Amino acid sequence: MTAIPRDRLRPMRARRADEPHRVATPLELFFDLCFVVAVAQAAALLHHSVTGHHVADGLRGYLTVFFAIWWAWMNFTWFASAAYVHLDRPR
Repeated sequence: MTAIPRDRLRPMRARRADEPHRVATPLELFFDLCFVVAVAQAAALLHHSVTGHHVADGLRGYLTVFFAIWWAWMNFTWFASAAYVHLDRPR
């Protein structure tokens, strides 16, 4: 594995929260789409369990996986929001 030269590394920079006409970047939209697909996959497994008359097992599994997906998404959202708030504080 090769090391990345230090001149190529840059600190993460957040966009200003008061930026006019601020829209989500394609990377932010792709990240959200990944979570949507993960929830859809979990729902498909729930559907499979319900049609197989294993409602309790399917619901327990779905809720467990949904909580894990939601928790990951919520933590990332909190992190992104905190980065934007940090820029608004006076120096």
